[in-house]
Formats: sequence, C-alpha cells, structure tokens
Amino acid sequence: ASLMPLINSSVLYSYIGNPAKAEENLKKALQVDPLNEAANLNLGLLMAEQGKMAEAEKALKTALSANPQQAVAAYNLSVIVAKRNVAEAVGYAEMAVKARPDEPKYAYTLAYYQVENNQKAGAEKTLKTLIRDNPLYLNAVSFLADIYLRDGKKQEALKLYQQTLKTEGLSEQDKAGIRQAMEAILKN
Repeated sequence: ASLMPLINSSVLYSYIGNPAKAEENLKKALQVDPLNEAANLNLGLLMAEQGKMAEAEKALKTALSANPQQAVAAYNLSVIVAKRNVAEAVGYAEMAVKARPDEPKYAYTLAYYQVENNQKAGAEKTLKTLIRDNPLYLNAVSFLADIYLRDGKKQEALKLYQQTLKTEGLSEQDKAGIRQAMEAILKN
C-alpha cells in the first residue's frame, strides 16, 4: 500500500469531521512505516485535537526524531509538555524557532515559556529579535513592554512604544492603542 494516499485521505477525513476514519488511515500508514514523519505528525495533531495528549506526544516526538527541522511538531510538543515541564517546553519551542525563524508565533511562544521558566533575559532577547524581524507583530511589542514594566523599567517600555509608533504600515487603530498604553504608563 502506498502511504501518501492514506496520509492525504486522513487529512481530508479530519477536515470533513471524521476523525475516527482519519485515525484509522494514519494507523494503517504507520503499520507500513512506523517512523513516517507525515503520518506521525498528522496523527499527533489529530490526537492533540481530541485531547489524547499522551498519544499526541508520542506521535509528535516520532515525527520530530524523523525530522529535527519539523517545526510544527516541535511547536505542538512545546505546548503539550508545558503543563508538566516548562524547561522542556522551552527546548521544543527553541527547536521550532530554529527550524522556522520566519514564523513569529513560534518565537512568541518561546518567549512566553522562557518567562515561565525564569529565563527573563532570554525572553527579552527572543522578543527583541522577533520585533526586529516583524515590527508589526504587536503582541510581541506589548509582551516585551510588559516585561519591562514588571521590572519597573518604565523608560524602556516607553522607548519601545515610541519606536513602534514610527513603524511603517501601522494602522490608525494600532497607533491609538499604543498611545493609550503609553498614557497608562505615564499615569502610574
């Protein structure tokens, strides 16, 4: 049996809301090739959607060992393991960022787990790089400002917001939000 049709049909079944059939096809594919990256990745995501976290983790780890550059597997593993081991979550998020430095969501997630893991300096560095490469990713801007404010670094937070206001392509709504954030800092 060729694996790709089984894997592709499983994605389709999953998409149209038949996870049982999707799972069945993926497990058939894995009987043929237990270490198959695509089959394990898809099974991992399917299991995670259904809240079967132990199975999801096992499949995603297999996908990641088949391909250490498998950013989607690494990212999802970081989210799954974070509940019990935030240091491990940082490790997986770092793998996702290394594999896909162009995906801001991965860097943001890494910074989040770095903060949770008391790696504040690491989180600041991650966010600064993220903002440098994606200046319009405002979630990262407010996250970094928040870290500064928690450390009592008001000036740093204000400076960050001032720089962000100069960014090309910022909507009027975003500008207004940033100005509000700055006013709130100045009032406190």
